[in-house]
Amino acid sequence: MSALVQAVAAPLAQNPVPDAIHQLLNQLADAINQQHWLSLAGLFEPDALLVNLLGQRVAGDRAIVQYQQGLAEFYPQRQVHYRLLSSQPLSPVLYLLNVQQLWLGAERKQPEGVSSCPLFVVRLHQEHARIVGCNSL
Repeated sequence: MSALVQAVAAPLAQNPVPDAIHQLLNQLADAINQQHWLSLAGLFEPDALLVNLLGQRVAGDRAIVQYQQGLAEFYPQRQVHYRLLSSQPLSPVLYLLNVQQLWLGAERKQPEGVSSCPLFVVRLHQEHARIVGCNSL
């Protein structure tokens, strides 16, 4: 293994991903797929920022929920799935996540439409995590 690969891999091995981050991604997909908007708002910091593919900024948990509601109306038969690709601790309570976002057809068997790899900045709060900022569809 090269010195560069070892230098990058060592901090990741020493800093395992907290369970709260995996739970957050599962809760995020469930809230969007079930259109449970109150639960979705609770997964974001009140002052969270989402920047979409077109560069539009959506500020605040309520505005992000309204944005996601619009996407749900535009793609009524699709289900979203998130898979953690990598994480990097930025501080003891902040993590940068590289996440694969897959849209699945109604039968949840085949990816459908655009797949992307958004970045999330997540803050840990005791036993749960909230999204501080992200770029997404």
